[in-house]
Amino acid sequence: TGQKTGDKNILTGRDEIMKADFKIFLQYPGFGVGYGMGEQYRARYYGQFAAAHTEFARLMSEHGILGIFFMLVGMIVLPLHFFFKEKDSLTRCFMVAFYLLSMFTMFHAAMRLALPGVIFGAAFMRIMSLDKINRGAGK
Repeated sequence: TGQKTGDKNILTGRDEIMKADFKIFLQYPGFGVGYGMGEQYRARYYGQFAAAHTEFARLMSEHGILGIFFMLVGMIVLPLHFFFKEKDSLTRCFMVAFYLLSMFTMFHAAMRLALPGVIFGAAFMRIMSLDKINRGAGK
């Protein structure tokens, strides 16, 4: 997809798809082109129908400013808040591992797989021993 003869680009056209997403965002910055419509608009700017390759560019093109707001709040502010609020080091380790796995998966597969969403949610789980649970319940 997108490979050009003689081109030394190792991204196989993914950078062009991202450029198309940025052009769509610049044309429709307010609310984007709407959920699921990015593929139709990418055909105009990229020259063929193409699915988003990163969730971050897709959020911008399909949701506009609201997509950027979600990226800032949902993918940066809330995870940082949870990380610094949580004192248990095991929970923090799992949070960082699951968060990074979901972010890196979104870089190459957007949300076409169920994995990024499930793992992103799992990043916010609290892991506690039974002793800690029993102490908290007054047993």
